[in-house]
Amino acid sequence: FVLIFHPYFQSSYEFALGALEEIGGRELQELRFEHIPGRRSPSVLQLHGRDYPLEWQGSAWIDPRTGYVSRIRAGLKASLSQVGLRQLTSEVRYAPVQFPGEKGVAWLPEMAVIAADTEHQHWRNVHQFSRYRRFSVSTNSNTEAPKQ
Repeated sequence: FVLIFHPYFQSSYEFALGALEEIGGRELQELRFEHIPGRRSPSVLQLHGRDYPLEWQGSAWIDPRTGYVSRIRAGLKASLSQVGLRQLTSEVRYAPVQFPGEKGVAWLPEMAVIAADTEHQHWRNVHQFSRYRRFSVSTNSNTEAPKQ
């Protein structure tokens, strides 16, 4: 969901400031967002070899001092009744993660709850994220002129 705020997708959403709220002892700024129809979406539903762009609307709660996203709650603007999806909602909570030997922290998902309703079923999946590990990759490439 943080891709909604990435420069590549920002122009695909309308944003509006909500209330400044105290949540968990921290002052957070609500930022509402709504996908603009016909614009790029950072997520799609792939079904039967077809891609269905997901038009999200919702709110993010952001620390106004640091810019860190603390929580995002979103749902589809409209059902995808053509594929039987009546409702899809998600809430992701972020928390600071300290990597050994690194200065500062990274704010990464701590928990995600995804719920979906179809004509015949209701799903609610809860995902817990922990034990993050930092890794890096080094590459080296050489470019040569093609041989005749």
